[in-house]
Amino acid sequence: MDNISIKELDTSIYKNNICSFTKHNAFMDPDFLEIICKKVIWYGGFKGEKLLCLWPITLNTHNEYIKIPFTSYVGPHWDNSFKKQAPYKWYATSQKIYKKLFEQITLNYSNFNFSLSREEDDIRAFLWWNYGKEKSCRFSPNVKYTALINNLQSKNSTEIIQNFRIDDKRKKIKKLLDNESNIKEVDFNISFLSQFIDLYQITIDRAKGIISENEIYYLEKIIKYVSDKTGKILCLTDETNRLVASQLMLKDFYSTNAVAQVINTNYQRKNLLVLLVYKSIIYAKNCGSNIFDFNGANSPNRADDKHSYGACTRQYFDLNYGSI
Repeated sequence: MDNISIKELDTSIYKNNICSFTKHNAFMDPDFLEIICKKVIWYGGFKGEKLLCLWPITLNTHNEYIKIPFTSYVGPHWDNSFKKQAPYKWYATSQKIYKKLFEQITLNYSNFNFSLSREEDDIRAFLWWNYGKEKSCRFSPNVKYTALINNLQSKNSTEIIQNFRIDDKRKKIKKLLDNESNIKEVDFNISFLSQFIDLYQITIDRAKGIISENEIYYLEKIIKYVSDKTGKILCLTDETNRLVASQLMLKDFYSTNAVAQVINTNYQRKNLLVLLVYKSIIYAKNCGSNIFDFNGANSPNRADDKHSYGACTRQYFDLNYGSI
């Protein structure tokens, strides 16, 4: 008897066990998910009485699955001590727990999307589920990439700048730091909310992208959450106290995660974005994070820009089930 079971959990169980889960990230924080989302169902995978795996399913007001915009790494997470077991124990038990999780979750939800943490690189259980059957009842993986600045606690500000691209960002940040007299870094206040949203829409338009009302709705909720809870909204203003650049960040035990970034078009031409990113990285270091995660590097221009700050590449996986 394998003694494996799957249970729907009360949030308090996760909160009591949160520190034991591998690289717990800000997007998996129960306070964050339950404030941002209408409803969260927490599935737990147990061996005996030991909780080994947690998987949140996020729902809207109609109890339909929804992937929350601007989030990453929301999916199954594993207990840290279990991950350190002998490889054969980890493999055998994780396959059994995944199988039972799949059976229960796919019974309740026919279409959903999620992502694995940066550390989870084994997706065989997902590939093997319903192998040989129609695509509508299988998991479809999508390889994603993000850009990370690692080992922040071992670097000083000079060393951070030394990792910037020499003919580009390094020259610009040195010049900006010598001459930022008309730019002030100020604390976020709620009057900046509408300015942030307006600048974000302009930023998306400039990139010839599209943002939906639904995405704006969740962006506003995340901004309000960060302003009240954990994280940082780094704000740069001009001499009239107008918001000209801002970085929305979420913080967890290990990382500071860049969620959304905005900049006034006129100041983009003045390379203010370089100062914004630099100050964001320094914030991450000063608040104790060892990693600054740009949270995505999946288009040629954006990836090039993020790596120009010395960020390395890290692969992770998005997975779809059904026809979503």
